[in-house]
Amino acid sequence: MLKKESGKLRAIEINKNWNKWAEGSVWVNWGNNIVAVTASIEKRVPPHLLGTNQGWLAVEYRMLPRASDKRKIRNENRIVPDTRQIEISRLLGRLLRNAIDLTTIPKKTIWIDCDVIQADGGTRIASLLGGFIALYEALKTLRSQSFFTNIPINYYIAGVSAIIKDEKIIFDPDYEQDFTADVDLNIIMNSENKLLEIQGGSEGTPYSEGKLMEVIKEAKTIISDLISFEKEVIETDPIV
Repeated sequence: MLKKESGKLRAIEINKNWNKWAEGSVWVNWGNNIVAVTASIEKRVPPHLLGTNQGWLAVEYRMLPRASDKRKIRNENRIVPDTRQIEISRLLGRLLRNAIDLTTIPKKTIWIDCDVIQADGGTRIASLLGGFIALYEALKTLRSQSFFTNIPINYYIAGVSAIIKDEKIIFDPDYEQDFTADVDLNIIMNSENKLLEIQGGSEGTPYSEGKLMEVIKEAKTIISDLISFEKEVIETDPIV
């Protein structure tokens, strides 16, 4: 297990390969968030990729019934789909597909399953961190089976959540802070210091372009630090 302490972020603990069956797995404790992540490799692709030599990556994000302060109905028992979980799944899938060269895994799909066991603000960011590391561990498994020589990662990715409250910027807010925010933001970048996603909006109090740029500037330093942490976690065991 590796731990990260930072003045800007809540404490992060990462435990790799906790699942004996999955090709990659990561247990994430980020503040009071707990996310169990697995990466599974299937020998098939979606219909739109049949007949091609390209692979695929997809994410399923979900919150377990008592991840939050009130019990959530399991997805399979819902009459109306949980659109929030669908939206986050698509976001994480899009981001992680950015990170991998899918032509190196032809006719295969890598499934990243992010199960939130306990939620306290920033679960999609914690899932992204765990998802990227689990993906990398799964690619190590494929490399050990001689599918390729070099890990086919385009770049590392990570993100950070932020709020603006009374003109003050707070990074990595917990649920209570997030609930009362004037502005809620998520910033995701890659190891080339380029933006992959900016999500967010006002909760009733408009904010200036200058304040957004201030958030992005600070987020850049925090995300760079998180990517260094990812590399440390990934390199904690011998390369196969």
